[in-house]
Amino acid sequence: MDVLGGWIRLYLPVVAVVAVPGVLLWALLVIRRRDRRGSMRRTIREAGADVLLALSVAAILVVTILPGREASGPATGRSLVPFEDLLRSLGRDMPSYALDLAIANLVANIVLFVPFGVALGLRSPGTPRTRLVLVCAALSVGVEAVQLVWSIGRSADVTDVLMNTLGGFLGLVLARAVIVAVRGRRGTPTAR
Repeated sequence: MDVLGGWIRLYLPVVAVVAVPGVLLWALLVIRRRDRRGSMRRTIREAGADVLLALSVAAILVVTILPGREASGPATGRSLVPFEDLLRSLGRDMPSYALDLAIANLVANIVLFVPFGVALGLRSPGTPRTRLVLVCAALSVGVEAVQLVWSIGRSADVTDVLMNTLGGFLGLVLARAVIVAVRGRRGTPTAR
């Protein structure tokens, strides 16, 4: 799992640099929207969700669309067989770290889309979860299509779509839990 630690060390400074403009954008949105009808709590929640949505999409695009050092999948640049890398890593002729790389890739693809799912869930609490999961899947398919069409040193992989969509779904579940907890604490009935 050293690969995952390497990714964290690589992207943590980026997160720190993005956090300051993100907070400033959130404050600007709150100030700009406070004149609209509605509660200040709702304004703060929506502005936070909008900033998280923008930052999560930006992070997804930076991590997946910027050129990689080398293709991470089959030589063809695409994999239409789910979990092909994981299955290949279990082969006898594979180095011992191959399984760690495959698992780290699965986990990273899930984790990458969790903030996006949280932001969607917080921004659109009344929208059916199925529709929001489809939005997560569509973003992932779009990313994989770009990786397939452009030669950017990355490979398009159906497993990535599955894991990204799972990450988005987990984010939606987390957002729903947050909404239920906050409404329960305030004594407000939950919708749906």
